[in-house]
Amino acid sequence: MKMVGSLKALNITHPALLLCFVVLMLVTGTGIVAPLLVPYGTSLGLNGFMLGTLFFGFYAVRLLLATPIGILSDRLGVRNVLLISLVIYLVVASLYFIAANYPGLLSARLVHGLSSAMMLPMAMAYVGLLSPSGQEGRYMGYYNSAVFLANAIGPLLGGVIADNYGFVGAFASLFVLAAISLLICAFGLQPVKQQATEKPSNGEASTEPKNAETSAVVHSNVILIAMLLVGFSAAAFSMHSISFFVFYLDEIGISTAYIGLLLSLYNLSIALTQVPFGKLADSAKNRVLLSLACIVVTLACLILPSVKQLEMIIVAILVAGLASSLALVISSAALTQIGKSQGMGSVMGKLSTVQSFGFAMTPLISGFLVDRFSSEYTFYLVASFWAIATLASFLIINKK
Repeated sequence: MKMVGSLKALNITHPALLLCFVVLMLVTGTGIVAPLLVPYGTSLGLNGFMLGTLFFGFYAVRLLLATPIGILSDRLGVRNVLLISLVIYLVVASLYFIAANYPGLLSARLVHGLSSAMMLPMAMAYVGLLSPSGQEGRYMGYYNSAVFLANAIGPLLGGVIADNYGFVGAFASLFVLAAISLLICAFGLQPVKQQATEKPSNGEASTEPKNAETSAVVHSNVILIAMLLVGFSAAAFSMHSISFFVFYLDEIGISTAYIGLLLSLYNLSIALTQVPFGKLADSAKNRVLLSLACIVVTLACLILPSVKQLEMIIVAILVAGLASSLALVISSAALTQIGKSQGMGSVMGKLSTVQSFGFAMTPLISGFLVDRFSSEYTFYLVASFWAIATLASFLIINKK
């Protein structure tokens, strides 16, 4: 009943929720297109290396440009950069539509990386700027729910659309979703300004010694680094789940249908828990919860390679998904709080950069581990990332 009451209380015309709907549409559009790149590229005569560059190039562009774009948005305005990114999305869909060879498809993918580096961090920054103090976790929960729900339904829709309308239908879907998103943002969102930095004292900040101010900045940066490590680990875990986790499941004889079920359960477990977990993220004990969540994900990654029964794999992936969901929303809320003082676009740009690094490097290192050792070692790789995030979370438990 509480959930129903909360949903009724939501104002669907609130700018933050409108933007989350836009994120849902655009990430769904990306999810429609991305799984089709391999079969589409193969039909154009691309070899394995060329196919790999399509995915690596996308994340390489995000990795290189997300932080500079975030810094630029703090000067130009988050909404302005967001609108530019949506115009570029229309160009991206058009480039996919006309791509008839490797250079054309690679160009589309690189421009798609640019639009993604602009849109997702700016959407997160906009939602963060609108979040009331003390409710950052709740608002980030809305945003993250949109992303993971889109991740769950995008590939499914892509398969249906491709089966019925071909690759052209999938690319046209991305164009339509981008056009609708642009109209919503152009007419439904107003410019939002970075709020003045809140002073930690009771109005006597001007008399505070400079060394105290320096200490506060250092503490803030330590927390920023810790939360970025969590963001990197979450990205690595997510990428592993759709790449070498799938490889491992196929290796031990899990059917394609059940692999799809496991991936859907993972994405839905995060999408459906972000809002309730967001309320926990706004609680006073969020740092302790973050540490516990990181520990659980680390242990799950260590245990999963020894699990061979489907039922136990389902339990393990659900536990890992729920724990990573909690860690994700807590870190997102903390980054939002930091963004309100350091520049929201800049902070979210840094988050996008480390996430892109996780997306790009995890499959590369995992591929090496599979070739040299076995697929089980890819789980240990992701576990090591989460172990570092766990250590970082311990270091900031008592920091304000």
